[in-house]
Amino acid sequence: MSDKRVLLAGGDIDSRVRQVPEDADVVKVPSGSGYEHFSHQGDYTKVDDQDVPVYQWVMHTAIAE
Repeated sequence: MSDKRVLLAGGDIDSRVRQVPEDADVVKVPSGSGYEHFSHQGDYTKVDDQDVPVYQWVMHTAIAE
């Protein structure tokens, strides 16, 4: 399976452009003591002259102990 480049919008993370699995509907990024969750809502933007999907922030969850 190959990866795709996406732009993450919103949430509390430093790096906005990420490589994720091609079939990823939701992206979960570690952040502090939890995770920021992002999903694709259909938007695209240009990054380095390439159209990439924009994954919008959905929620933050805490790490279960």
